[in-house]
Amino acid sequence: RAGNFLRRADGQLVTADGRYSVLGPEGPVVLPDELADDQIFAGDNGVLTNRDGDEIAALNVVRFPDAARLEKQGDTLFRAPAGAGSLPFDPGLGRIRQGAVERSTTNSVGEMVMMIEAMRAYESNMQMIRMQDSTLERVVNDGGRVT
Repeated sequence: RAGNFLRRADGQLVTADGRYSVLGPEGPVVLPDELADDQIFAGDNGVLTNRDGDEIAALNVVRFPDAARLEKQGDTLFRAPAGAGSLPFDPGLGRIRQGAVERSTTNSVGEMVMMIEAMRAYESNMQMIRMQDSTLERVVNDGGRVT
């Protein structure tokens, strides 16, 4: 999930923590030493190119027919169990963006406003129940008295 990769001294592309190799169609992605990081560009389809547009490597971007079968491995990694059946990347379902970071799809300010509104509605309902309870208590206790 996390696409912030690093290049080791041997040119191999690894995850941000350096523990796992980034895979291409042929195995681990190895970048040429002569290219600086700012001279490598990732296309929407996962192909890595130089400034001239020449392909230097490709990321093995796949999708899974049943994402629920993937097993969480830490904060940003998933492992596909045997028989998960990966499918080729479909550009219609997403794209790769160099330099972009995934954000939450939740608007925290909006959610806080909705939570406060719900809490106020709850408090208002509780006040109404207390008033009804008080009224019923008076009816039951005082309603049967003869004066």
